[in-house]
Amino acid sequence: MHLIAVIGFIFFGTLCVALAAWHEYTWWKRRHWSNGQGRIVGFTESYNDGVCYYPKIEFTGADGQIQFVSIYGSGREPKIGKSVDLLVDQLSLSAEVASLSNRLLFTIIPILFGAVFILAGINTRPLRPAEPAGTDQSATTPASKPEINSNPQVVLEWLSQ
Repeated sequence: MHLIAVIGFIFFGTLCVALAAWHEYTWWKRRHWSNGQGRIVGFTESYNDGVCYYPKIEFTGADGQIQFVSIYGSGREPKIGKSVDLLVDQLSLSAEVASLSNRLLFTIIPILFGAVFILAGINTRPLRPAEPAGTDQSATTPASKPEINSNPQVVLEWLSQ
């Protein structure tokens, strides 16, 4: 059981760090995109585990007005007409909302979770067998106590005394 816990903790921690690295890589690819301004013109809703609102944003690109739905949602309904900062790829006319929460939230939190789980996996120690209940350690002498490596039948007889 000890080895399974170690592998599980380290695997989950590594998965969290990999998720953070993937998210950071997707933002790193956007480093050449230009800054722009957009306006929230609507939103879509998702009802997986409660409601999540994804803002529909409009901005002016080379081909005129362009609308897109952000991949980053929130539990709060976005304010229609609110101005937002964007990162815009002029070649593919792709855009995404540029905010601190979009940029770092999905990087920092998985890294922290990953570090905690990896450290927990590394520091997990095997459990020691518990002492039998109801035994008085001061009353027994080492000579009367059976050896740890002795026959289980001898240990059961000793416990029944």
